[in-house]
Amino acid sequence: IDLSGQEFLQGGGTYPVMDWQNGALALFEMKLVTEKKLDKPQGSQRSVCLLHHVELPFKHLFMEMDGVTKSKDTWTGPIGILASGEVHKLTPINFDPVPNPDLPQCPQAILVNLSTDQQIFYRLCIAISTGVMDLSLAQINIGKMTTARWLNTQSRILRSYASEDNPSENLFRLVNYIIHVFAPTLFNIKWKPNFVNGPSHLLLEIQLQNQHCTESELQIVRKYVQINGFFGHQENTLIGCLG
Repeated sequence: IDLSGQEFLQGGGTYPVMDWQNGALALFEMKLVTEKKLDKPQGSQRSVCLLHHVELPFKHLFMEMDGVTKSKDTWTGPIGILASGEVHKLTPINFDPVPNPDLPQCPQAILVNLSTDQQIFYRLCIAISTGVMDLSLAQINIGKMTTARWLNTQSRILRSYASEDNPSENLFRLVNYIIHVFAPTLFNIKWKPNFVNGPSHLLLEIQLQNQHCTESELQIVRKYVQINGFFGHQENTLIGCLG
């Protein structure tokens, strides 16, 4: 394969792909040194999946508030233990809603193309925001909670919240982050998936974090936005402006 003209790389935002030294993109750029006969690696423009990116701050916020996992599907903290159980069998109560009037309203044409997990998550977000959860939604058996599928984890946390008479402060703060930061960012990405929209999505995420996170929460999530915020690089923001 002739790589001599390669200047643009695309990949997921996971560690095996994005590690600065041994990640797939870094190794690919090293390969370009040989192909282009360069003296040193030349950075390429990178398009990194934002769906992976938006999970990272939540993942570390969750682990800070509820403790680390024992394995990919074994949880140590009270929220993880509760949410990983049979939440569809919990009785929904008159829970306190977490209103977000700015939660994006999903057009039907897009809703039907979402995955089953994404559709369930969307319906749960609307329910928690409005305070109204119908029985059909409450009884849905949400997919397994694992560290590889954080969307299911968030759906299970929302469903657990709807059945808690006296939710803990940490549970409430996680629900607050999901409703006010993660969900709006995720669905805006789904609505506008083009590369040129990437910088705007990153900016929205940062703005929502600043508005809805406490200072201690910001110290956690900012670190992982910076680590994986490739759409904030100047070459990508320029394309965002031109787009």
